Amino acid sequence: MHHFKLLQATVAISLVVFIISTGCTQQSFHRMKPASGDSRYQTDNGYYHFTEAQIQRRAGNLDKAIVLLKSAIQMDPDSIYLKRELATVYLKNKEIENAIGVLEDIIKEHPNDVKSLILYAGIQQVQKNTEEAISAYERVIALDPQQEKVYSLLGSLYLDSGKLDQAKRVFDQLIDHFPAS
Repeated sequence: MHHFKLLQATVAISLVVFIISTGCTQQSFHRMKPASGDSRYQTDNGYYHFTEAQIQRRAGNLDKAIVLLKSAIQMDPDSIYLKRELATVYLKNKEIENAIGVLEDIIKEHPNDVKSLILYAGIQQVQKNTEEAISAYERVIALDPQQEKVYSLLGSLYLDSGKLDQAKRVFDQLIDHFPAS
């Protein structure tokens, strides 16, 4: 008898979940409209595009993720987060120049965005654009002196460039802010 009641409860819960999910699905299809030239559906909800971009990114469909992120940005052009995500996907897709372009646009509009500056500096460092990387890392430290790893990256760039006085200054700052380093 106990198993029968448990089975009834499970069926009832499953039915409720099914009804709710079907209702939500139908509602979301009503808000969706066919894409021009595409048999798939698109929505005018930027969050949908962002979420779908993340799914495509994880599946390795980086070109699709880029298109979806661009759509999300069109719907929310002030979102630094979406633009930074686009730059990151460009990087994963080995489109370095596009990533740099997006980050330069962010930095132009929001010169104090530390996360974008760090990403930009890292790309410049990998691309061997040492002066650009140094400049961006210096800005990061000026804006947020709590970025411990940036001191090491910047100090190393100065060392590699033979700028020993600047390297010493940066490493001294690192020790001042983080004595346990």
